[in-house]
Amino acid sequence: MRYLLSKLGDSLQFKFYDKDQTATAKYHCSKPRVDNFLFVNIPKCATQTIAAWAAQMATRDGKIEVPYKFTILREPYGRLKSAFAYGVSAKYQYKFTVEDIGNWFIGKELPEQFTPNQIDLLVHFVPQHEFVANSPIEIDHWFSTGDMRQLRHILSALSGIDIVWMQENTSRYSTQFTIEYNKWFSNNEQYIHSYLQKDLTLYKDVFL
Repeated sequence: MRYLLSKLGDSLQFKFYDKDQTATAKYHCSKPRVDNFLFVNIPKCATQTIAAWAAQMATRDGKIEVPYKFTILREPYGRLKSAFAYGVSAKYQYKFTVEDIGNWFIGKELPEQFTPNQIDLLVHFVPQHEFVANSPIEIDHWFSTGDMRQLRHILSALSGIDIVWMQENTSRYSTQFTIEYNKWFSNNEQYIHSYLQKDLTLYKDVFL
């Protein structure tokens, strides 16, 4: 059930990747189990919201009769910035800086071996198109992170329960983070645009 590439392209210079250590390289929401709820999870694309909705379905005996195969995409530049903010947060004990993450992202100053925390973080930078291209299923339904209310209504109708709306996590970027991120972005703009090109094409093909 793995859908990530066994080896990312050398041009991306990602040396951290180890699919056996990557929890997200599976169908999301296998626990709690909801039959026929087949979500191809892409990190930083409403993961926590979908997990909470799956828990509601599982604990309230919601049932989906016909396989519903779907994924959620996020505007690529917004996803990248959110991944940086996630990396410098309390989740990783504030041990990583924008400069640290930015260096790893472009393949500079890479440690010989990444720690589990670094691996856990850096999988959030794997491009969205890699998850889609290597999905073990054909994705039938596509949503953006702006479609969450519509998706909630669809899943409520399919499962037979009224899924309770939860406040989505919203990115609140501090002034200091914004300054540091914008500086890094400006210094590496050409690389970033090139790196995100396939994700931008995918996003535009699906939603525009």
